[in-house]
Amino acid sequence: MHTLMAATDLSSRSGKALHQAMLIALQCEARLVILHVVDERQPTELADRRISEVKTFLNASAADIGRLNGLEVDVIVRCGIPHLVIAETAREQAVDLIVMGAHQKDAWRDLFSKTTIEQVLRGGVAPVLLVNEDPVPLYRRVLFAIDAANPSARAAYAARNLPFLEAADISVLHAFWAPGKGKLRQAGVNPARIAQYVEETALEAATDLVSFLHQEGRHDPIEKIVFTEGEPVSAIREATARWRSQLAVIGIQRRTGLSRLLCPSSAKQILRQVSCDILAVPLKDSSSAGRDPAAPDRLRVWPYP
Repeated sequence: MHTLMAATDLSSRSGKALHQAMLIALQCEARLVILHVVDERQPTELADRRISEVKTFLNASAADIGRLNGLEVDVIVRCGIPHLVIAETAREQAVDLIVMGAHQKDAWRDLFSKTTIEQVLRGGVAPVLLVNEDPVPLYRRVLFAIDAANPSARAAYAARNLPFLEAADISVLHAFWAPGKGKLRQAGVNPARIAQYVEETALEAATDLVSFLHQEGRHDPIEKIVFTEGEPVSAIREATARWRSQLAVIGIQRRTGLSRLLCPSSAKQILRQVSCDILAVPLKDSSSAGRDPAAPDRLRVWPYP
Protein backbone atom coordinates (compact mmCIF):
# COMPACT_ATOMS: atom_id res chain seq x y z
CA MET A 1 0.00 0.00 0.00
CA HIS A 2 1.55 3.27 -1.16
CA THR A 3 -1.01 6.08 -0.81
CA LEU A 4 -3.93 6.69 1.56
CA MET A 5 -6.39 9.54 1.24
CA ALA A 6 -8.35 10.97 4.15
CA ALA A 7 -11.38 12.94 2.96
CA THR A 8 -12.30 15.47 5.63
CA ASP A 9 -15.12 17.96 6.10
CA LEU A 10 -13.28 19.31 9.18
CA SER A 11 -15.87 17.83 11.57
CA SER A 12 -14.96 15.84 14.69
CA ARG A 13 -16.07 12.68 12.83
CA SER A 14 -13.59 13.44 10.06
CA GLY A 15 -10.97 14.19 12.68
CA LYS A 16 -11.20 10.60 13.93
CA ALA A 17 -10.91 9.33 10.36
CA LEU A 18 -7.82 11.47 9.73
CA HIS A 19 -6.22 10.15 12.92
CA GLN A 20 -6.95 6.55 11.88
CA ALA A 21 -5.58 7.23 8.39
CA MET A 22 -2.39 8.59 9.96
CA LEU A 23 -1.98 5.46 12.11
CA ILE A 24 -2.46 3.20 9.06
CA ALA A 25 -0.02 5.29 7.01
CA LEU A 26 2.55 4.83 9.78
CA GLN A 27 2.04 1.06 9.78
CA CYS A 28 2.30 0.83 5.99
CA GLU A 29 4.97 3.52 5.55
CA ALA A 30 2.59 5.09 3.06
CA ARG A 31 2.02 8.59 1.77
CA LEU A 32 -1.01 10.39 3.23
CA VAL A 33 -3.18 12.74 1.17
CA ILE A 34 -5.64 14.99 3.02
CA LEU A 35 -8.54 16.14 0.85
CA HIS A 36 -11.19 18.75 1.59
CA VAL A 37 -13.96 19.64 -0.85
CA VAL A 38 -15.50 23.11 -0.72
CA ASP A 39 -19.16 23.15 -1.73
CA GLU A 40 -19.50 24.66 -5.19
CA ARG A 41 -23.02 25.93 -4.44
CA GLN A 42 -21.86 29.32 -3.16
CA PRO A 43 -20.60 32.55 -4.70
CA THR A 44 -17.13 32.27 -6.25
CA GLU A 45 -15.69 34.89 -3.91
CA LEU A 46 -16.85 32.99 -0.83
CA ALA A 47 -15.62 29.67 -2.25
CA ASP A 48 -12.16 31.13 -3.03
CA ARG A 49 -11.91 32.58 0.47
CA ARG A 50 -12.94 29.26 1.99
CA ILE A 51 -10.37 27.36 -0.10
CA SER A 52 -7.63 29.72 1.08
CA GLU A 53 -8.63 29.41 4.74
CA VAL A 54 -8.87 25.62 4.65
CA LYS A 55 -5.55 25.25 2.84
CA THR A 56 -3.83 27.37 5.51
CA PHE A 57 -5.36 25.30 8.31
CA LEU A 58 -4.72 21.88 6.74
CA ASN A 59 -1.19 22.74 5.60
CA ALA A 60 -0.30 23.60 9.20
CA SER A 61 -1.86 20.33 10.42
CA ALA A 62 -0.10 18.34 7.71
CA ALA A 63 3.26 19.91 8.61
CA ASP A 64 2.77 18.86 12.25
CA ILE A 65 1.72 15.33 11.27
CA GLY A 66 4.68 14.95 8.93
CA ARG A 67 7.22 16.37 11.37
CA LEU A 68 6.04 14.37 14.40
CA ASN A 69 5.52 11.06 12.58
CA GLY A 70 7.99 11.13 9.71
CA LEU A 71 5.21 10.85 7.14
CA GLU A 72 4.87 12.30 3.66
CA VAL A 73 1.66 14.34 3.83
CA ASP A 74 0.05 16.31 1.00
CA VAL A 75 -2.98 18.60 1.20
CA ILE A 76 -5.50 19.06 -1.61
CA VAL A 77 -8.43 21.51 -1.37
CA ARG A 78 -10.84 21.70 -4.27
CA CYS A 79 -14.25 23.11 -5.08
CA GLY A 80 -16.99 20.84 -6.43
CA ILE A 81 -19.44 18.06 -5.64
CA PRO A 82 -17.86 16.05 -2.79
CA HIS A 83 -18.26 12.47 -4.03
CA LEU A 84 -17.18 13.36 -7.57
CA VAL A 85 -14.11 15.27 -6.37
CA ILE A 86 -13.18 12.43 -4.00
CA ALA A 87 -13.37 9.90 -6.83
CA GLU A 88 -11.47 12.10 -9.29
CA THR A 89 -8.72 12.86 -6.76
CA ALA A 90 -8.41 9.19 -5.77
CA ARG A 91 -7.81 8.25 -9.41
CA GLU A 92 -5.41 11.13 -9.98
CA GLN A 93 -3.34 10.35 -6.87
CA ALA A 94 -3.39 6.54 -7.41
CA VAL A 95 -4.96 6.09 -3.99
CA ASP A 96 -4.99 2.58 -2.51
CA LEU A 97 -7.42 3.35 0.34
CA ILE A 98 -9.92 6.15 0.98
CA VAL A 99 -10.59 6.89 4.65
CA MET A 100 -13.75 8.76 5.65
CA GLY A 101 -15.61 9.58 8.85
CA ALA A 102 -19.16 8.48 9.59
CA HIS A 103 -21.83 10.83 8.29
CA GLN A 104 -24.01 12.78 10.69
CA LYS A 105 -27.12 10.67 11.12
CA ASP A 106 -30.41 12.35 10.25
CA ALA A 107 -33.21 9.77 10.12
CA TRP A 108 -35.59 11.97 8.10
CA ARG A 109 -33.00 13.11 5.54
CA ASP A 110 -31.55 9.60 5.26
CA LEU A 111 -34.90 8.33 3.98
CA PHE A 112 -34.52 10.37 0.82
CA SER A 113 -30.82 10.86 0.12
CA LYS A 114 -27.57 8.99 -0.26
CA THR A 115 -24.64 10.04 1.87
CA THR A 116 -21.34 11.10 0.32
CA ILE A 117 -19.83 7.84 1.60
CA GLU A 118 -22.48 5.76 -0.16
CA GLN A 119 -21.96 7.66 -3.41
CA VAL A 120 -18.18 7.17 -3.21
CA LEU A 121 -18.69 3.44 -2.61
CA ARG A 122 -21.03 3.14 -5.55
CA GLY A 123 -18.30 4.55 -7.81
CA GLY A 124 -15.94 1.76 -6.76
CA VAL A 125 -12.77 3.82 -7.31
CA ALA A 126 -10.88 2.26 -4.37
CA PRO A 127 -11.53 0.47 -1.09
CA VAL A 128 -13.17 2.77 1.46
CA LEU A 129 -12.60 2.64 5.22
CA LEU A 130 -15.51 4.17 7.14
CA VAL A 131 -14.34 5.17 10.63
CA ASN A 132 -17.09 5.01 13.25
CA GLU A 133 -15.09 4.37 16.40
CA ASP A 134 -12.13 6.01 18.10
CA PRO A 135 -8.82 5.38 16.29
CA VAL A 136 -6.86 2.24 17.19
CA PRO A 137 -3.14 1.59 16.62
CA LEU A 138 -3.95 -1.90 15.27
CA TYR A 139 -7.15 -3.60 14.20
CA ARG A 140 -7.11 -6.78 16.30
CA ARG A 141 -10.65 -8.18 15.92
CA VAL A 142 -11.81 -8.22 12.30
CA LEU A 143 -15.00 -9.73 10.89
CA PHE A 144 -15.21 -10.73 7.21
CA ALA A 145 -18.79 -10.98 5.92
CA ILE A 146 -18.49 -13.51 3.09
CA ASP A 147 -20.92 -15.00 0.58
CA ALA A 148 -18.80 -17.59 -1.26
CA ALA A 149 -21.19 -17.59 -4.25
CA ASN A 150 -20.82 -13.84 -4.78
CA PRO A 151 -17.91 -12.52 -6.90
CA SER A 152 -17.57 -9.60 -4.47
CA ALA A 153 -16.50 -12.10 -1.78
CA ARG A 154 -13.13 -12.36 -3.51
CA ALA A 155 -12.71 -8.60 -3.34
CA ALA A 156 -13.51 -8.56 0.37
CA TYR A 157 -11.35 -11.54 1.23
CA ALA A 158 -8.36 -10.16 -0.67
CA ALA A 159 -8.29 -7.42 1.96
CA ARG A 160 -6.81 -9.89 4.45
CA ASN A 161 -3.49 -9.11 2.72
CA LEU A 162 -3.63 -5.46 3.74
CA PRO A 163 -0.53 -4.66 5.81
CA PHE A 164 -2.58 -3.07 8.59
CA LEU A 165 -4.63 -6.28 9.01
CA GLU A 166 -1.69 -8.67 9.22
CA ALA A 167 -1.89 -8.94 13.03
CA ALA A 168 -5.69 -9.25 13.16
CA ASP A 169 -7.70 -12.15 14.58
CA ILE A 170 -10.01 -12.94 11.66
CA SER A 171 -13.56 -14.20 12.02
CA VAL A 172 -15.71 -15.16 9.04
CA LEU A 173 -19.48 -14.75 8.96
CA HIS A 174 -21.79 -16.24 6.35
CA ALA A 175 -25.51 -15.44 6.52
CA PHE A 176 -27.35 -17.98 4.39
CA TRP A 177 -30.91 -18.02 3.13
CA ALA A 178 -33.13 -21.08 3.03
CA PRO A 179 -35.42 -19.99 0.16
CA GLY A 180 -37.97 -22.80 0.47
CA LYS A 181 -38.57 -22.48 4.20
CA GLY A 182 -41.56 -20.15 3.93
CA LYS A 183 -43.25 -22.25 1.26
CA LEU A 184 -42.76 -25.40 3.32
CA ARG A 185 -44.43 -23.73 6.29
CA GLN A 186 -47.31 -22.55 4.14
CA ALA A 187 -47.73 -26.09 2.83
CA GLY A 188 -48.01 -27.39 6.39
CA VAL A 189 -44.85 -29.51 6.21
CA ASN A 190 -43.74 -31.10 9.48
CA PRO A 191 -41.48 -28.68 11.48
CA ALA A 192 -38.88 -31.45 11.86
CA ARG A 193 -38.67 -31.77 8.06
CA ILE A 194 -38.32 -27.98 7.73
CA ALA A 195 -35.52 -28.01 10.30
CA GLN A 196 -33.80 -30.76 8.33
CA TYR A 197 -34.09 -28.69 5.15
CA VAL A 198 -32.51 -25.68 6.88
CA GLU A 199 -29.74 -27.94 8.19
CA GLU A 200 -29.05 -29.26 4.70
CA THR A 201 -28.95 -25.70 3.33
CA ALA A 202 -26.51 -24.70 6.07
CA LEU A 203 -24.29 -27.69 5.28
CA GLU A 204 -24.26 -26.76 1.60
CA ALA A 205 -23.32 -23.16 2.51
CA ALA A 206 -20.56 -24.45 4.80
CA THR A 207 -19.15 -26.66 2.08
CA ASP A 208 -19.14 -23.75 -0.37
CA LEU A 209 -17.39 -21.48 2.12
CA VAL A 210 -14.70 -24.02 3.01
CA SER A 211 -14.06 -24.57 -0.71
CA PHE A 212 -13.88 -20.80 -1.23
CA LEU A 213 -11.39 -20.31 1.61
CA HIS A 214 -9.24 -23.14 0.25
CA GLN A 215 -9.28 -21.69 -3.28
CA GLU A 216 -8.34 -18.27 -1.92
CA GLY A 217 -5.30 -19.78 -0.25
CA ARG A 218 -6.35 -19.17 3.32
CA HIS A 219 -4.39 -21.67 5.38
CA ASP A 220 -3.85 -19.59 8.51
CA PRO A 221 -6.08 -20.30 11.52
CA ILE A 222 -9.37 -18.42 11.56
CA GLU A 223 -10.66 -17.65 15.03
CA LYS A 224 -14.34 -18.18 14.21
CA ILE A 225 -16.37 -19.34 11.21
CA VAL A 226 -20.07 -18.80 11.82
CA PHE A 227 -23.07 -19.67 9.67
CA THR A 228 -26.35 -18.04 10.52
CA GLU A 229 -29.69 -18.20 8.80
CA GLY A 230 -31.30 -14.91 8.00
CA GLU A 231 -30.92 -11.39 6.76
CA PRO A 232 -27.28 -10.28 6.39
CA VAL A 233 -27.53 -6.77 7.87
CA SER A 234 -28.87 -8.04 11.19
CA ALA A 235 -26.37 -10.91 11.18
CA ILE A 236 -23.42 -8.55 10.67
CA ARG A 237 -24.70 -6.06 13.24
CA GLU A 238 -25.23 -8.76 15.87
CA ALA A 239 -21.94 -10.57 15.16
CA THR A 240 -19.83 -7.41 15.38
CA ALA A 241 -21.51 -6.51 18.68
CA ARG A 242 -21.17 -10.03 20.13
CA TRP A 243 -17.51 -10.40 19.15
CA ARG A 244 -16.66 -6.75 19.82
CA SER A 245 -15.24 -6.49 16.33
CA GLN A 246 -13.22 -3.38 15.61
CA LEU A 247 -13.64 -3.71 11.85
CA ALA A 248 -16.12 -5.37 9.50
CA VAL A 249 -15.02 -6.12 5.92
CA ILE A 250 -17.55 -6.37 3.10
CA GLY A 251 -17.27 -6.69 -0.69
CA ILE A 252 -19.09 -4.56 -3.23
CA GLN A 253 -19.59 -4.60 -6.99
CA ARG A 254 -19.06 -1.43 -8.99
CA ARG A 255 -22.11 0.58 -10.04
CA THR A 256 -24.59 -2.03 -8.88
CA GLY A 257 -23.58 -1.62 -5.23
CA LEU A 258 -23.67 -4.61 -2.95
CA SER A 259 -25.47 -7.42 -4.76
CA ARG A 260 -27.12 -10.64 -3.65
CA LEU A 261 -25.92 -11.02 -0.06
CA LEU A 262 -25.26 -7.28 0.09
CA CYS A 263 -27.77 -5.53 -2.15
CA PRO A 264 -27.81 -1.69 -2.41
CA SER A 265 -30.40 -1.34 0.37
CA SER A 266 -28.36 -3.72 2.55
CA ALA A 267 -25.25 -1.64 1.89
CA LYS A 268 -26.99 1.48 3.14
CA GLN A 269 -28.23 -0.31 6.25
CA ILE A 270 -24.81 -1.80 7.03
CA LEU A 271 -23.19 1.62 6.81
CA ARG A 272 -25.85 3.12 9.07
CA GLN A 273 -26.46 0.30 11.56
CA VAL A 274 -23.11 -1.39 12.14
CA SER A 275 -21.28 0.55 14.83
CA CYS A 276 -17.69 -0.61 14.30
CA ASP A 277 -15.42 0.61 11.49
CA ILE A 278 -16.29 -0.77 8.05
CA LEU A 279 -13.96 -1.57 5.16
CA ALA A 280 -15.86 -1.80 1.86
CA VAL A 281 -13.82 -3.35 -0.94
CA PRO A 282 -15.02 -3.11 -4.56
CA LEU A 283 -14.21 -5.56 -7.30
CA LYS A 284 -11.27 -4.10 -9.15
CA ASP A 285 -12.00 -2.50 -12.50
CA SER A 286 -9.30 -4.15 -14.61
CA SER A 287 -9.50 -1.31 -17.13
CA SER A 288 -8.65 1.38 -14.59
CA ALA A 289 -5.52 3.33 -15.38
CA GLY A 290 -2.51 2.38 -13.32
CA ARG A 291 -4.14 -0.73 -11.89
CA ASP A 292 -2.31 -3.64 -13.51
CA PRO A 293 -4.45 -3.88 -16.70
CA ALA A 294 -2.55 -7.01 -17.79
CA ALA A 295 -3.90 -9.01 -14.85
CA PRO A 296 -6.33 -11.82 -15.78
CA ASP A 297 -9.98 -10.91 -15.39
CA ARG A 298 -10.48 -13.68 -12.84
CA LEU A 299 -8.09 -11.78 -10.55
CA ARG A 300 -10.07 -8.58 -10.54
CA VAL A 301 -9.30 -7.76 -6.92
CA TRP A 302 -7.24 -4.92 -5.50
CA PRO A 303 -3.50 -5.63 -5.21
CA TYR A 304 -2.22 -4.93 -1.72
CA PRO A 305 1.57 -4.61 -1.91
